[in-house]
Amino acid sequence: MDRQHITNELIRIFSSEDHLGANFDSSQLTEETSLIHDLGLESIRILNLVVDIENCFQITLKTEGSIMDLFDRFGNLLDFIAAKKTAAVS
Repeated sequence: MDRQHITNELIRIFSSEDHLGANFDSSQLTEETSLIHDLGLESIRILNLVVDIENCFQITLKTEGSIMDLFDRFGNLLDFIAAKKTAAVS
């Protein structure tokens, strides 16, 4: 699964009414965007996103560090999902 496909799926998830909905402007999203600070994600919203991301990509968002590290930058989340999907194919 390539990064563009992952990005498109994440944008679809973020844009849903269950998450950021109409407040989400995907044109402002870069790999440097802080999902916590720039998009204002709170812990309960992150937990809901984790469930939807895990279901969408059929992965578990478990890390050695904090789950919040994945949401610090959009690029962190992309890298993590890409690595998990690559490992699943290998």
